[in-house]
Amino acid sequence: MRIIAGEFKGRRLKAPKTSAIRPTIDRVKESVFSILKNEIANARFLDLCAGSGSIGLEAISRGAASVTFVDRDPDSIQLIRSNLHLCGLDSKVHKIQLRKSSVQKAIRALGKKLESYDLIYFDPPYGSNIYEGCLRLISENQLLNRSGLICVECSQINGRMVEILQLGVGDLRPYNKKCYGDTMLFFYKLESEF
Repeated sequence: MRIIAGEFKGRRLKAPKTSAIRPTIDRVKESVFSILKNEIANARFLDLCAGSGSIGLEAISRGAASVTFVDRDPDSIQLIRSNLHLCGLDSKVHKIQLRKSSVQKAIRALGKKLESYDLIYFDPPYGSNIYEGCLRLISENQLLNRSGLICVECSQINGRMVEILQLGVGDLRPYNKKCYGDTMLFFYKLESEF
């Protein structure tokens, strides 16, 4: 597991020791950032279900202004801290937040603080049923800036979830999708941005 481009290009990251954390494979990560390349510089980035932190770290490496990592697993939070350290990043100095919380609680808390983001990456465990509810909460809590984008990673094996994600949730509408083996990526904008 490594950082693909930017300031920390080639930096090796610590991989999870448990199969409960599933890092995004390099091919998918490269595609995501190729699609988002014009949006990353100076962006406020939210990494939901952050796992190892490799997506948020890639965003920092490519010039994101700030990154908020959210994961409920204490092992994930520790792994993110270790990977930040490997890149010489200090959450007290750089604009980095780590939140040990369920995604739902974090979205509500960030919404109450009137936080909003330019880019949101949402990659829950493939078998979970939190996709639709969390996207609805993101919409209701106005976490996405008016011209912001959301990328959702899911498994195409979960046909019902793919059907839901293709339709959109709340005021979030899909504008692009990509498929890489079992992995699907859905990209959303706010309905008013079409």
